[in-house]
Amino acid sequence: MSDNSTISLYDSRPFFEKALHFGAQNGIIDTDRINAILNDAPKGMIQIADFFGSQYLRPDVESAQTRMVNLVSLYLEEKSGGDLTQAAHSLRDHTFLSHSRGGSELLKKLFALPEDAIIGSHRSAELKDFLEKWSLLTPAAYRKERKKRIAAQDEIAAAIWLAEQSGMRASALEDEAAELVIRSAILLRMSGSQTVALPNAGEFAQLIDTLRTKGIAAAATKRARVIAADMPEQYQLIVERMRRKIVKTDLPEILDPATTLAALLNQLKQKYYLRTEDPDDVSNFDAIVAKDWVRVTEGKSDSDSLLTLFLCLAAGAPPNIKLSEKAARDIVRNIRDEGIRPERVPAFIHQFAPFEMREDLIALWEDFFNEAEKYLLDDWDTKFLQVLSFLQDNCNIVKKS
Repeated sequence: MSDNSTISLYDSRPFFEKALHFGAQNGIIDTDRINAILNDAPKGMIQIADFFGSQYLRPDVESAQTRMVNLVSLYLEEKSGGDLTQAAHSLRDHTFLSHSRGGSELLKKLFALPEDAIIGSHRSAELKDFLEKWSLLTPAAYRKERKKRIAAQDEIAAAIWLAEQSGMRASALEDEAAELVIRSAILLRMSGSQTVALPNAGEFAQLIDTLRTKGIAAAATKRARVIAADMPEQYQLIVERMRRKIVKTDLPEILDPATTLAALLNQLKQKYYLRTEDPDDVSNFDAIVAKDWVRVTEGKSDSDSLLTLFLCLAAGAPPNIKLSEKAARDIVRNIRDEGIRPERVPAFIHQFAPFEMREDLIALWEDFFNEAEKYLLDDWDTKFLQVLSFLQDNCNIVKKS
């Protein structure tokens, strides 16, 4: 068979078995060492069976055999880097049980790594439960999990470093997502703000409002060193990855004039860390969020003015918080000729109103429209007497003097 058509066979044996076979074939492991392994193996199996169950139960003993082989394979493969010659020498020079203990220590170190990138000490399982699960899994599964956990550990470390640069202690970030902390720090740096501290809700709203007005320097969107020059090298790749995500997904939303500030902040609050709110902070945030709403409502909050505005929107008329009798009559006439689109009002509310007001505003409109519809569409009321009387009671209609 030519070199081009040679087939490489997949060897599914545990790494321990492959290393032992290789060592015996190549004169690295002699008969005495093989006998020593055969003598040590039952001792290890009994210890493992007792730890996870009972040495007197056959299923526990059979499971212990699998666990032991997995632990030895894990230690050998990690220590040798997958090199069978090195692994065979290790089996020759060290006891079988020391390899099993070595595999167990690797799993304990894996357990000590964070499960995810949430700051603080938390575990979904106790150590024994963790070992029970992972001693049955393969070295490949171990390496995949270890890579994931080291990435989470690095992300947490980067978040804590950035927070400490802003004067915050790690203890203040307990149970916070590291990515959100990093995102807030990056956005603050990208904005060119002279403020060092990570923002609270009010400061974040002000930051976003300022970015929408002034934009972001092009250099900050193109080069990581503009915002990461002072960071330790091991954190810069993490920060660059987060910066790219912000540039790709968040900046277009922030700078889109079609998105209202209220809707934008409601989206972004889920992606960024904000310091604990106090009453003043909440007030500042609400004031900034409400800026667009105040503009379209002219600062009015009474139901008469709001319902007048909603009626204009549903009728397709220019938005207004106050109507003359003539303007009201023209709107009703247009509704009877062209129809009415009540769904425009909830869409408007979702676009402009502060989040916490939306449910009440939609309920206000729906209650009004349920009663108003029969007056607005009553063709028998040809002189508009009934409908104008209803609108004067519920909306802001200026009567003739």
